[in-house]
Amino acid sequence: MIWCTGATCTAGTCAFKLSKMKRRATLGLSCSVHGPTDLKRRSGLSTTVVKASIAGQWMILVDTNILLRIIQDGHTHRPVALDAMERLTLQRGEQFSICAQSLFEMYVVCTRPLANNGLGMNSSQANAELVAARSVFELLPDVPQVYSIWEGLVAKHDVHGKRAHDVRLVSLMIHHRVPTLLSFNDSDFRSFSEIQCLNPFDVLSVSRI
Repeated sequence: MIWCTGATCTAGTCAFKLSKMKRRATLGLSCSVHGPTDLKRRSGLSTTVVKASIAGQWMILVDTNILLRIIQDGHTHRPVALDAMERLTLQRGEQFSICAQSLFEMYVVCTRPLANNGLGMNSSQANAELVAARSVFELLPDVPQVYSIWEGLVAKHDVHGKRAHDVRLVSLMIHHRVPTLLSFNDSDFRSFSEIQCLNPFDVLSVSRI
């Protein structure tokens, strides 16, 4: 599995790095060396997200492209994503969340054929990656109120086509008071003044590749 810490993880640290930095940030996750199903939540760990209004405890939403790069062993963006998250956690006390939309999108790419710019996984492999992601990151719940926020934003920003999917992420963030998105596609969110979008390369102050 990609989410591992053993010798098979040729790109480095992956799940160990994520669990280690989260322990330092008092999220209370445990980790072993055997893959995604071993990245378990400790019993009693609350799934309630930390609100952005709590001083020093910020929540960052992790975009789909970050999740995908993390599971792509050997991809040049993988260590960049992991290092950026580690820096945000250790230097700024940030915590990370995901949403159902990103998991849907992640599954689509994981199971899409390699010839069609996918990862060529079978359904069991893709599901294992979803389980691993949910074990590592807080899952923001989908709620009906997000739609009304989305409806207002698409009108305000005159959104057309696929950008409506991005607006849904922004709407979810507004509802849950999550101020920041971590994404390699930060240019897609520049027009939304309601949130901040960080690119991992900028977090590390390195040139984009």
